[in-house]
Amino acid sequence: FEKGRESTFNAASNFFSKISGGSVAVIRSRDNHLLCERIGILHSLSFYFTSVAFYVSNYIVDVSIHLYVLLFIAFTLANMDLGRLHRLGTSFSSEWIVSMGVVSLVPQVFEMVLEYGAIHAIKDAVGGLFAATWFFVFQNKGIASAMRSGAVTGVARYVFTGRPMANQHQTWRDSFVTYAKSHYQPAFSLLSGYLVYHTLARSGFEGRLPMLLIALSFTAWFVTPVVFNPFPRWSLIRQDLQDFGVFINGRAGMDRLDLADVVDRGQRGRARTLFEFGLADEISTWGEQPLFVLALQLLTRGVGAILLGLALPAEITDFLWIYAVTLSLQWLLVFAFFACDQNNHLLISSFIVWPAALVAGRWVIGHRASSPGICERLPEYFISLIAFLYLLGLFKRCVLLTSRLLYCFRRHCCPVGEVELRSRLHESIRLAYVYFFSHQLRCVQAYAVLLCNLAVSLALALVDSLPGRPHTWWLLNAELAGTRGAARYLEKQPAFLEQEAQRSSASSSGEDSDASSDTAATSQSRSNLMASRRR
Repeated sequence: FEKGRESTFNAASNFFSKISGGSVAVIRSRDNHLLCERIGILHSLSFYFTSVAFYVSNYIVDVSIHLYVLLFIAFTLANMDLGRLHRLGTSFSSEWIVSMGVVSLVPQVFEMVLEYGAIHAIKDAVGGLFAATWFFVFQNKGIASAMRSGAVTGVARYVFTGRPMANQHQTWRDSFVTYAKSHYQPAFSLLSGYLVYHTLARSGFEGRLPMLLIALSFTAWFVTPVVFNPFPRWSLIRQDLQDFGVFINGRAGMDRLDLADVVDRGQRGRARTLFEFGLADEISTWGEQPLFVLALQLLTRGVGAILLGLALPAEITDFLWIYAVTLSLQWLLVFAFFACDQNNHLLISSFIVWPAALVAGRWVIGHRASSPGICERLPEYFISLIAFLYLLGLFKRCVLLTSRLLYCFRRHCCPVGEVELRSRLHESIRLAYVYFFSHQLRCVQAYAVLLCNLAVSLALALVDSLPGRPHTWWLLNAELAGTRGAARYLEKQPAFLEQEAQRSSASSSGEDSDASSDTAATSQSRSNLMASRRR
């Protein structure tokens, strides 16, 4: 096996994110603007396509995926089914399965034919097509997310990659912290849009698109980190399951006195719990991003809410009142959570009450909620829930943008210390993070990722229990596939990020110990030399 940035999946993902995030800084740099102003349009295009075009095109493709799903949802709400689209002669009535990107495989095959021969080239090209497809579907999403983050914040952040060994098992907790914002949350958004489209088009329409590439995209964003994770052993699965469960349900960072520690740990990527991880991300968003960007995002979502209200039929919008009543009950539990010293049972109860909307619906909007039956009304419940969560997120953005404006106003017009203003802003973000269902939604997503990781890991463990360990042979090599199944050298090891922290903190003590060992070795060699001379 190899040792380097490209050896492990997480290190390769972080390296791609670091490079693509840095390309935003290249685009925004003053030297780049001056250079493009003086070399002309043709040389500027050549410079663009040889520098940042790959990263920009990945971002455009990623945006087009979401717009594609939203477009078909709009078609369905406007009663434009596939039959009508086909009669209009548009290309939207069919789906492209094989993209033009497959053409890029041809030069690679020719190169391998010249280097290794035709049989070896075709074998490697066809055999690696599946792995390369899943790998780069995932990595291209990471590139697009890093581009978006750099464009929004204007900062090209350094991402730690390290040089871990290729046979190092990556924990589920590390994978979730690494990909929660870049892959898992967009995957849930895309999955929600996909389900909304199929729910709307399931009856009364002349067919619907299967959207196979859309399904492939969000499936790859979910399962690829586990597929490319070495050693799916039963003991490691149990260890990852326990550690990830502790990470989701932990109480660290919930108290208001821990806000400074939450911010510090979030900046260093050392979050101990899901609450701390999500709160640090919210504080980073609403405390550091420019006001113009936050206001523009709010305006865009406001326009989307207006279009949503105009497009949704009344039989779906009536179900929003059910979730409004459920939200009031959740706020009572959240208030009790803060009043009772952050009792974790009350916090868990604050999102368990949401399934009660299926039962409480008939007391809110009457017999329409359960007529002719709850199962028949599940599409209305689901679509109205997605719309309600969107509106709830919009309302949360309004509250937090107001808090940020008050912070800026008091900072420039009132004689108040910066530390006190920052603490009040962080406290408002902390309250909004729990009251507006942000943490509860992250918990649901984390449990869904846990179940997905568990299912894929169990399947890979069954495959790897076959003779020859096919998964280890495919991912690593035949030598590691031939190791004993009872090898326990990877168990009870700290997570990769924790290992790096321990290594960096112990570097100074290591230097002292190396110096003392060198001194001892020197004195021992001198004594051996004196003894030989006496003889």
